[in-house]
Amino acid sequence: MIDTALWNEARWRGVAFFDFGPGRPPAIGLMFDNGGAARAIFERWRGRFGQRDSNDSIFVGIVRGISKSNPTHYRVLITSALPNSDESEPDSRRLTTVASRIQTMEPETSENLERFLSAYRRTGAYWLAPVVLQPVGKPDLLADVAIFKRTVSIKAADEVGRHDIEIMAVHTVHDEEADGTQGSRPSCVRPARSVAAQAHVT
Repeated sequence: MIDTALWNEARWRGVAFFDFGPGRPPAIGLMFDNGGAARAIFERWRGRFGQRDSNDSIFVGIVRGISKSNPTHYRVLITSALPNSDESEPDSRRLTTVASRIQTMEPETSENLERFLSAYRRTGAYWLAPVVLQPVGKPDLLADVAIFKRTVSIKAADEVGRHDIEIMAVHTVHDEEADGTQGSRPSCVRPARSVAAQAHVT
């Protein structure tokens, strides 16, 4: 799902949130330097999953509370959704390795994220789209290759369990530098029964 070479070429730099007004789903924009490679990533996804990611094949996670000293900071995880397991307890001896991309966001306030979450909870859906950074002027939202989604995982770091796919985004070297702790980000996760929560439509 993650084409490493293509993502390296696209150079993912962060996320932007878009609010299109009452009754309309908001958008998560993945901001890239290279517009051609960014478009290719989403064109390939649309070729595999369609304009609507009905099976939630693309896992989008936002992990908050990653830094005690910087409570507004959060991390975004893009990866493949793990298959659901019928087991009451996942097999602790079995590992699943998945390619992922993780971006740490360091806003001064949570205003933009909260605005997105508010719109998402109202509509129960959002668009995932590439955004191309420009040398001058506003970033360019490539809406023609956007993908419609209904599920995004929103968790606090201390809510992430060891079987959750979000564990990849909980602790990194970046956190060690920020909080003076030690540790490393796991490269593998153990399968979990459920890894995302769907928004409630109100």
